[in-house]
Amino acid sequence: MKSFKAKLALREKQLFGRKGEKGNKNGPEKGDKKGKRGQRKGTKGHGRRSHKGLPVVEKEYDLAEDEKYCKKCGLSFNEFPGTEDSEEVEYEVLIYRKVHKRRRYTPTCSCNCNPGIITAKGPDKLISGGGYAISFWIKVFLDKYRWQTPTNRLREELEKFQLFVSQGSITGGFQFISGLLKPIEDEIINKNKTETHWHCDETRWTPIFTVSEIIIIIPKIFLFPTLYIFYPFAYFFAS
Repeated sequence: MKSFKAKLALREKQLFGRKGEKGNKNGPEKGDKKGKRGQRKGTKGHGRRSHKGLPVVEKEYDLAEDEKYCKKCGLSFNEFPGTEDSEEVEYEVLIYRKVHKRRRYTPTCSCNCNPGIITAKGPDKLISGGGYAISFWIKVFLDKYRWQTPTNRLREELEKFQLFVSQGSITGGFQFISGLLKPIEDEIINKNKTETHWHCDETRWTPIFTVSEIIIIIPKIFLFPTLYIFYPFAYFFAS
């Protein structure tokens, strides 16, 4: 058992330990000068980046009333046609409570085919009876699975805007929504089974130990002509 643990520690160090930088240990040779990073002097720059894809919000600025005339003679200025324009990119996060007010009605007839109170339909919800809108779950899913943001860090970010969400609420939402995505997963798998050309790649950690049984988790990626899917596989090696 001690030998097994020693080999395991050695393999972990080889795989995940710090590695030295490859290169000339004696330093750069004489005359081998690397150019400085960044814009070179004398070269033409690319100018300001265009942000035409962003929506535009216009804000007008005008002179104060006491600034629209000459301070010496008192005659007013004539307004010059057009405006002098400049722009900047704003970043604004708005988290708010949306109150849905559903109007209610009562029947005026005696047909007895209507309920006592008829209420207008409310908004569509991802989780029935939930207190968070679809836009909230889009934000949570993108941060978690697109940008790999830890959930606790996301909660700290929301707290800056006075929105306090428990870890259990987010975890419970993930569990519920994963069930909604199950039909999509099944369709992807069924589509993969119809493909005639498969590619497979893997990250392997070959076992070097002699034990009665060892389980190696090998993540595999199957690539298909139209899509790809990731599977974790468990391999059992018996002596």
